[in-house]
Order: sequence, then structure tokens, then C-alpha cells
Amino acid sequence: MPVFFLGPKGSYTHQAAKVFGGSDVDLQSLSDIHAIFESIKLTTDFGVVPIENSTEGSVNQTQDCLMTHGVKILGEKTLCIHHALLMQKSGELQNLKVLLSHEQSFAQCRQHLLRHFPGVYCYPVSSNAKAAELLCNPSLLFQLLSSFLPDSCGPLSIENMGMIGPELLADLYELKMMKNAIQDTDNNRTRFIKIGKEDQGTSPSGHDKTSFVFSTHKDQPGSLCDVLLLFSSAKLNLNKIVSRPAKTTLGEYVFFIDCDGHIKDPILGRVYKEMAFKTSFLNCLGSYPKEKEC
Repeated sequence: MPVFFLGPKGSYTHQAAKVFGGSDVDLQSLSDIHAIFESIKLTTDFGVVPIENSTEGSVNQTQDCLMTHGVKILGEKTLCIHHALLMQKSGELQNLKVLLSHEQSFAQCRQHLLRHFPGVYCYPVSSNAKAAELLCNPSLLFQLLSSFLPDSCGPLSIENMGMIGPELLADLYELKMMKNAIQDTDNNRTRFIKIGKEDQGTSPSGHDKTSFVFSTHKDQPGSLCDVLLLFSSAKLNLNKIVSRPAKTTLGEYVFFIDCDGHIKDPILGRVYKEMAFKTSFLNCLGSYPKEKEC
């Protein structure tokens, strides 16, 4: 059964998918997170997507898709993320004018880039592995960049361009590593989730996490507090709470929370039922074994 990941081969999500599935799993890359959710929605396959980074917080596209696509979280893995700056073997760091990367990687290296490469133009692409592919295809890369680059970049050649991504991409795409560990924090970690259909859910393991998404009743003071008090009263630990626009009306939000426990545990099951009376929208996104961080 295929497992889809945010590709191409060599991306951080590809590494996480291998950790989830082992060496024998059929890994297939897709170009963006939305496409992975769409594939899971229409098949019985699985997918692996990033959901949270210790530096930049939640991955908004993943959360939005969890809210709308009706898939479940089946597991989580946390990877330490170390970014390297790669160029063509003919490139020189002092000639760098353009960097390619996923926007999350740019954000995780923001301070380093401002200090050491203040004049370099940062061009976001769908994944770091995609950046490596483009760096090895100059004609396509120049075609993509032709309408975006500012005049200040001046004349360009492939030797002026580089990318940010995992060090392993240097071997996969025959690139040269110019600098390693350029992320702003040494403890830079990303959490990935495995997603699938509702009937593929997990059984209680005794060390689980459950994720919910909900919205509160509009214009009722204390409505969010009322929901959170249910967890406090039941002595259930919350690991995370974030809000996202509901994409309906300005000022309306949905809330994502993670808590300890499995939805089949009696205490959490009771809290879930009580939440239904205090929310206008509620969905359990899945219960799954809680992963130890790296």
C-alpha cells in the first residue's frame, strides 16, 4: 500500500516517511501537502506530512487540510532538522546571489541569512528536494526565475545560485555542501504525522495522544475557557493549542488541541461527549501513540 510524502526524494518528509514505514514500504512523492490529503481522501493509502516545527510553529496548510478533508492522524514522528547550504560544484559562496528553499526552511534560517547573506534573494519552492532538482536543471530554473528576480541580482549563472536543505541532497543530486547547520537554533525539530482513513485508527497503547479541532459558540464570553476547563477538571494534560481562521467570516476561528490519552479511554471519551455541548463544531482528528522527541 503506497505512502505518499511531500517530495521529491530526499526531502525531510521523505526521511520521516522512511522512519514511519521502514525499508520495504512503497513510498511515492507528491508535489504539495494538499495533493497528499486529496489522495488519501480518495483511496485507502497513507500519507506523511509535516505539522509543526519548534522554531516556526504549526504548518498552516496541514492544519487547514486536517480541518476539511476528513482524514485521521495515525501516528507522529519527530526529527531533528539540520539545514545545509548547497551549490553546484562549480559554485563559490562569495558569488551567491539566489537561494532556493521551502519557505519553512528560510524561516528557520532567517537570522543566519540576515547576518551572512543579507543581499541574497530567497526564492521559495514547494520543498527542499524540489530546490535541488531545479538547481540541477538550469534552463527550467532560469525560466521560473525570469519574472521574479529583482534587477539588483544582475546577470546570473548557475554558479550564483544555491539552496537550503538536508545534507543528504548533496549526494543525491551531486551538489557541494558549502555550509552545514545554518539553522538559527541547534534544537530545531519538526513533527510529522501519518494520516489515513477513519477506519484505520489505532488502539490504545497506554501512552497516547489525541488531537481535536473545534469552534466555540459565537459571541459567548468564556466559551473557549469552558471547553478547556473540561480537560483541567478531568486532569488531562494539554500538549498544544493553536487557532486558525475558520475561512468563513472575518474574526471566526477554529482551535486545534492535542492532549494526553486515547479517545477510547473512559475519561477522555467522557470529555469528548461533554465538548459536543460546548462547541458549534467538533471533530476528533485521531488518537495515536505519543512519540518521544529526538
